[in-house]
Amino acid sequence: MAGMIGVVGTIGATTAGAEPLRWIIDTDLDGQATLVGEMPVSEESEQEVFPNPGRAVAGTPEGRAYHEYVKALVELRSAEATAMFTTADGSRARFANELAARPDRHDGWKDAERVTAKLVFNWGPYKVIPIAIRMKGDPKEYLWRESLFCTSGCAMSNAFNVLDSSREKFTVMMGSGTTALVNESWQSLGEKAQASDLMNLDDALFFRPQWVAGALSRQYPLIAFPKVHILPGAYYPFFDDAGRSGPDGAARAALDKLETFLSELRTVDLNVAPDGSYAQEALEKVLGSHWRDFKPGRVFRFFERPEEDEPMALAKYAQHPFSNQLSKWDGVHPVAVYESKTGVFLFVYPVIQETLILNMQVLSFERDAEDPAKLALSLAVQRTDAGRLLMSGEMVEYLDPRTESLLASR
Repeated sequence: MAGMIGVVGTIGATTAGAEPLRWIIDTDLDGQATLVGEMPVSEESEQEVFPNPGRAVAGTPEGRAYHEYVKALVELRSAEATAMFTTADGSRARFANELAARPDRHDGWKDAERVTAKLVFNWGPYKVIPIAIRMKGDPKEYLWRESLFCTSGCAMSNAFNVLDSSREKFTVMMGSGTTALVNESWQSLGEKAQASDLMNLDDALFFRPQWVAGALSRQYPLIAFPKVHILPGAYYPFFDDAGRSGPDGAARAALDKLETFLSELRTVDLNVAPDGSYAQEALEKVLGSHWRDFKPGRVFRFFERPEEDEPMALAKYAQHPFSNQLSKWDGVHPVAVYESKTGVFLFVYPVIQETLILNMQVLSFERDAEDPAKLALSLAVQRTDAGRLLMSGEMVEYLDPRTESLLASR
């Protein structure tokens, strides 16, 4: 495996000026790594941005641009601050509209006494900087993050104030990485990550800014290295034990739980009346008894391909349409499983009336605290750092070429 932590340009897309922060995101029941993250970071030590920019800040385009922006805000020069935003991702228009709606929106900056940058994360053309602000007469440190759009130079961006699924992956990894650094050194984190034997670029997920077109979005990807077990993919019919074969271990336990849920779900009348009503109380009772942390109104996630040539994306389904979709499943081809200390993610291709549905789906299960071998369908594990990365179109696109041969004979 090439390189040690701190060596520029080894694993991943790090290039001159950015070093890879690598850390373990998730582990299994034995404490072994099951998911490793990598993010390119330009600056790994705290630097003052305002009023006296440190040497590292003053020596970079992003540092100089951000210093001038803070200075403009402190001096209440709103028009100049607006002009410092990029037009490439709609940031300048958003900033101007916010100011027009509330002209005093940024007036609190006049009392800023000191601003420091904690780190500088790179993603595509973006530099994202967690910052700490101290106000005059206030001992408290306020934490925030700023972003800049950098091509030939750097301009301010507020793209990360509007989260979508792509930006969410970035914020998850940035939060996980910075939290890891609170408790452990950069070098120690990297050594443990590399010792996991997961850091193989042939088995990596790449997360890029999906809203930035062309080559720009291919700079500095976020990288995740998951430990995924590819399954044989044999057809697993529900409600029919005769002659079926399937995986064992956690994957089999997950399938058993799914089958029990579907069996009870099929007893609910999911037809919708002309007035839009359905057997809501009965459905919520079934969901509540099988999905840990379910509450009425919770949304479920289901993979869809918006257009034939477009990548898979997660769609949010209300409880009735989601249940209606699953109730039609007669069986599945389980093709992959991810196991961690808290949960299990099972990747399947559904079969409906003997027709294979070529949209991979992911079912999430939570381990019982007392008996980890026992599983329950769960929405909570989808909201963990690992869950937010695994429940992604990138994960499905990663698995598709690795599992398509399993379905060739179907």
